[in-house]
Amino acid sequence: MLHRLVPSLAGLVLCVGLSAHAAANGAEDFIRQMGDRAVATVNAPNLGDSARAKRFGSIFRDAFAVPVIGRFVLGQYWRRATDAERKEYLKLFEDYVVQTYTNRFSGYRGVKFKVGSARAVNDQEQLVPSEIVRPAGQPPVEVQWRVKQGSGYKVVDVIAEGVSMLISQRDEFASIINRSGGKVSGLIDVLRQRTGHG
Repeated sequence: MLHRLVPSLAGLVLCVGLSAHAAANGAEDFIRQMGDRAVATVNAPNLGDSARAKRFGSIFRDAFAVPVIGRFVLGQYWRRATDAERKEYLKLFEDYVVQTYTNRFSGYRGVKFKVGSARAVNDQEQLVPSEIVRPAGQPPVEVQWRVKQGSGYKVVDVIAEGVSMLISQRDEFASIINRSGGKVSGLIDVLRQRTGHG
């Protein structure tokens, strides 16, 4: 009986190993393609600010799990929000993050994007390291992308120079809500102003 079981266990271990390897490669390819699109957008010589922002918006919406990130960032206040507040918040949050990353990446003209080897965080998520290589001897920027696999791949967090986007954004939003008497509507008002919808 044991001699039959050992090959079966070996096959199972091999399948799990191959599956993890395939997931890591898939996550790396996903981040590489996203990075290549972002770099091409940054480095496009004849692209105006409006067109550049539109392209960044498209990249972000394709690559990021906006509802998942937005809900996590709102934290405990998600349960307190009305359906109408949740809907408006998610739309404003998406616009806010697109603007934030557009402005951040727009200063990276002439960059190159390098992707390292992914490592598993759990059975659904990979952490993919990358390096944004800047011109003129400027130090590179280290960025890690937390990627979740479902029907496809989606970014669920960005860790730049050791700082998590999820955690820092959640802390900032919680502070705004607290200053607004614990009301999500206070955060929505701030996001309207920051995104030009106010």
